Amino acid sequence: MATSPVIQFILHVGQLSLIILVIAGIFYVSRHKKEVYSRPRLYPKNVEIFLSCIPFLVPWGALFMYFIFPIKANISVYIQRVVDVWPLIIICAVWTLILLIAIHYDLKMRKKYGGDL
Repeated sequence: MATSPVIQFILHVGQLSLIILVIAGIFYVSRHKKEVYSRPRLYPKNVEIFLSCIPFLVPWGALFMYFIFPIKANISVYIQRVVDVWPLIIICAVWTLILLIAIHYDLKMRKKYGGDL
């Protein structure tokens, strides 16, 4: 199924705008560290950590669902599925590592600037 050029253009513009917003956010946080990390949390610490874990659990859940269906297949079907999506597995692992590092950095900076009272 081919996607129209207009839809592809809209998706590319959306990706580019997300990249620009992430870079702008990085610059903002780096220039205003004390202000950002000294703010009190919106939720209790354990709730915020749980909410932070959701973005890296979602892609793993999708991969897991891809692997378990069909449920009563023989082992060669599952092996073939792993071979088919190994780049996605690597992307999910890297994404998980990046988010865990970000959560660790957030906790460290909040402790340093007093946002975790």
